[in-house]
Amino acid sequence: MCDTPGGWAIAWVKLPAKNASRAKEALLGGAFRHVETTYYRGVDDATLGAYYRLASPHDPSQAEHAESLLATATGGMGHLLTGVTV
Repeated sequence: MCDTPGGWAIAWVKLPAKNASRAKEALLGGAFRHVETTYYRGVDDATLGAYYRLASPHDPSQAEHAESLLATATGGMGHLLTGVTV
């Protein structure tokens, strides 16, 4: 279970582990204020939990908003948005 402060969301992003550090820097340089990284032993993937302010807390298109912010920040690093926690 995850609980976020009012007005905030977390975008959960899967990407190649080799890109995680660079992606974290890019995200922190954009709309994301805090990024947590999880690396997995034995696989080449990592998961980033990237915290950002909601455009509107009642907007049903949070995934599209998060994807737009991620694409702007990471460019062509090859990521997969796996979920959004509001």
